[in-house]
Amino acid sequence: MKATNVLFLLLLSFGFNHSAQGQSKSTPIIDGIAIVINNDVITFSEWRQAVAQARGQYVSSGRTLDAAAREDIVNVIVLERLKSQLAQRNGIKISDEEVDSAIEDIARNNKATVAMLKQYLASTGQSFDSFRENIRRQISSARIRDSVMQSVNISDTELDLYMHSAEFKNVLVQLQKSEIKQTKALHILVRISKDLSDQAANARIKRLRERIIGGESFDEIARAQSDDPGSAAKGGDLGWTTKGQLTPEFDTAMDRLALNVLSEVVKTPFGYHLIKVTERRNGAQTQEMVRSTAREMLFRKKATQKWAIWQESLLAQAYIETRF
Repeated sequence: MKATNVLFLLLLSFGFNHSAQGQSKSTPIIDGIAIVINNDVITFSEWRQAVAQARGQYVSSGRTLDAAAREDIVNVIVLERLKSQLAQRNGIKISDEEVDSAIEDIARNNKATVAMLKQYLASTGQSFDSFRENIRRQISSARIRDSVMQSVNISDTELDLYMHSAEFKNVLVQLQKSEIKQTKALHILVRISKDLSDQAANARIKRLRERIIGGESFDEIARAQSDDPGSAAKGGDLGWTTKGQLTPEFDTAMDRLALNVLSEVVKTPFGYHLIKVTERRNGAQTQEMVRSTAREMLFRKKATQKWAIWQESLLAQAYIETRF
């Protein structure tokens, strides 16, 4: 498994609950509290393992595992544990089906199977059950991040000012010189809501997929069943789109599809989707596309700033004590 994506690296680097499979049975384990986080703790064995895991990546990237790097590791550990505590208080629960789906994605992105992933984890002394729980925490953390990002808004006035800024003018020059890939696609959306749980929404979209595979019309099912009223009225037609107009998850799935092939189930912050790409073309940037690119860039800038401030606030409000 030479190819390793960022999420996979992160999960392996900071999987604090690995089994002691790789340790000598004759070595006595003397443990204690390394970090106190509110009413929770990180043990010394968990801390040592996190540092050992991180050391390999620091060395491979030519960096030194110095005091500043160790402080970064502490911050990652503490933030992840704080977000887990927050998720628990807010009743955020990640189903086994979501965890299984994420693990399948990780294996697929590494051109492997889940069985191969299990073998890899075992060869590095890691418990698959602990790996699953790390995945669950990562999904929970992403759910919290999405809720924070929902409050990021961009007014038309704010966007106009950004489009005339020096920061965007350099981008504009490149956009005006280039052609852009445009994709025309259909989709069906099943939203997750207070009346339809994640598990129920996933089951529903899978049933719709089976009906389409069985010969029913995508157009008719989209009109009758899709929770996106704008496209449902047009048989699921999203029109011509460019990268960045839709969510990253949707863009990635759409880019991988061959023409007129029904996608697997795709999850985005809006819910579960089925996608079918009908046409692709290259075209010049329109003013609408330029404005959409500017909006996406400004959103990411504001979202990054908001997320950083939110995490700093979370750390500031917590009781944290390091004992080393």
